[in-house]
Amino acid sequence: MDARLKAEYMSCPLVNGEIIHYPECFDVHCVLEDGAPKWTAREDMFNHEDWKDICLKCPYHYHD
Repeated sequence: MDARLKAEYMSCPLVNGEIIHYPECFDVHCVLEDGAPKWTAREDMFNHEDWKDICLKCPYHYHD
């Protein structure tokens, strides 16, 4: 199994490396993939203009 799928907590580049719980990562992933509205994820995940690129380049990003 991919190590990313085993991680409960990870360092998130969208919030300056803050350690976040996997469900928070999944929430922003769903927004990125157009599977959920922005309000379902933490507001501060979208502070960077290029948040989508940052998320896609994250080593924990899950590619469907």
